[in-house]
Amino acid sequence: MDMQIIDDILNERQKTHGDFPEIALLVHNARNVFFDAFIACNPVQSLAFDMILMKLSRIACGNPNNEDNWRDIAGYAVLGERSIESKAAE
Repeated sequence: MDMQIIDDILNERQKTHGDFPEIALLVHNARNVFFDAFIACNPVQSLAFDMILMKLSRIACGNPNNEDNWRDIAGYAVLGERSIESKAAE
């Protein structure tokens, strides 16, 4: 892939999502705060939790009016909930 295309994509994402190193630091710090919660989660919940932290960090660092981040949080929460339902059905 052409590096200019990649640079264009990264620049566009920075406008909506914020600065990647800043997002990474927020997610990293949040993981440390919620470390015990991650231990108690099943793999699906753990990934959903992680993705929600990332989306919250994007909202904090980028455009809070980007609807996709809010919708994605709802979607990941539903996926985490469904992992509980699927375990109960077993």
